[in-house]
Order: sequence, then structure tokens, then C-alpha cells
Amino acid sequence: MARYPRICLVFLDCLFITVSFLGCSVKEDRDRCPCHLELYFPEPPGEPVAIYAFAEGFSRSDTIPAGSAGYIVEVPRRDVSVNLYSPPELSSYEGMTIPYGQDCPPVMMASRKYDASCEFIRDTVRLRKNYCRLSLRLVLSDPSEPYPFSLTVRGEVCGYGRNALPLAGPFGFRMKPGEDKVCTVGLPRQRDDSLLLDIVSADGTLRTFALGEIMAASGYDWSLPDLEDCELVVDYSRTSVTFRTDYWSRTFSFEYFL
Repeated sequence: MARYPRICLVFLDCLFITVSFLGCSVKEDRDRCPCHLELYFPEPPGEPVAIYAFAEGFSRSDTIPAGSAGYIVEVPRRDVSVNLYSPPELSSYEGMTIPYGQDCPPVMMASRKYDASCEFIRDTVRLRKNYCRLSLRLVLSDPSEPYPFSLTVRGEVCGYGRNALPLAGPFGFRMKPGEDKVCTVGLPRQRDDSLLLDIVSADGTLRTFALGEIMAASGYDWSLPDLEDCELVVDYSRTSVTFRTDYWSRTFSFEYFL
């Protein structure tokens, strides 16, 4: 009979150890245990992805390797925001800021908010194309002549804020066409049609065109989840500049400027 108390003691010791390892399953302790957030990428990213998870009193960042199918992070059991940027170079907890004089990199992004008051969340995430590659193809009456202008695109969005929405701030990028007579600029998602295009001639005369309105008139949509690239043909003569696409054309006299 003496062996039964010893068996009971061994059983209680084992039970105590088990409960210690499974502390997060004890009802009163669950709120102190993290939520496991699993992100699944149906289209594995081609470049590394910076991930920023943050909540009140909590922040965590990491870099997800290129080609990853998923990622798991522990977050507190409350409302949590998660932002992802690829490539990660210009990003931070505060978002992504484009230095004045540079254009927008080819950034792929995703932003989520979760109610993490549970043990486990699994979500499918697709990185979205959050930049427009604008090509300005320049046409001269005499193709052998060098293009007599430099071009500067200016705007009022300088990146993305902590909420992954367009960030208000000065944007400016200057371009000089090469032998192929093409200029390209990466544009962040815009809030309106306020983009401007400065054309500076060899003698220093500056003319400014409402590029945002020109893009809108040609049918460009800044609200698409994946921003499309855009090409405008800039047909220069001695008296005018014509902007056109395959479906649209608008000519401005050199007497017209903003």
C-alpha cells in the first residue's frame, strides 16, 4: 500500500511539469501569451521584404528572404499593424520617404491591421505594385538634333507614411534625355492630379505643364491596387509640345504655361 502515495507524488510532479510547459493553455494566463501571426505569400517575393509589426508598446522588424512562401511572427494580443516593403532599403517603422532629387524605387507593398486577441491568425498577403514607371518618349522634328530640354517632375507626395498611405511632402526628380530620347521616372501613388512637369530650355526658359491632369486625361487611375506603368510621347516643335498616348493627344503652345 505504501507504493500508492509514491505513485501519486510522481503523478503530481509530472502534472506540474506539464502545466509549466503549457502555461499559455491555462485560462487566466492566456492574455499574457502572444498571438501567432502567420503570413502566407501565394506569389513568393522576388526580393527581400522588410516587415514591421507594431502596436501600443510593441514593435518588431525583420527581413523576409526572397522566395519565401510564408512568415510567422509573435505579436501581442491586441490591435496590431503590419507593413511590408520590397525592396527594404528606404523603409522604416515610419514608412518610406523618398529623398528630394530621387524618384520612387520599384516598391512592392502590403499593409494590414489585425485584431490579435486570439491564439492564431493566418492571412494570405499579396505585395502590390505601389509605383508608376512613367516614360517620356521625346520626338523632335529633326531626330539627329539633341533634345534642347531637360525635364523635371515635381509633386506633393514624397513616399508612404506609417499607415502605408501616400505621404505629403516635396518630390522632385530631374531628367536629361539620352541618345534614345527617353526619360523615365518612378512615381509614388498620388492623392490627386497635382503632378507638374517643368521643361527647361537651353536658354533657361522654364515652362510648367500640369502633368497630373495630362495623365488623368489620358485615363490613368491612381486608385488601382497595382499601379500601371505609363508612357507619354512628347512631340516637340519650335512652337508647341504635344503629349499623346495611343488613344489620346493634347497640344500646348509655347505661349501657354502655368
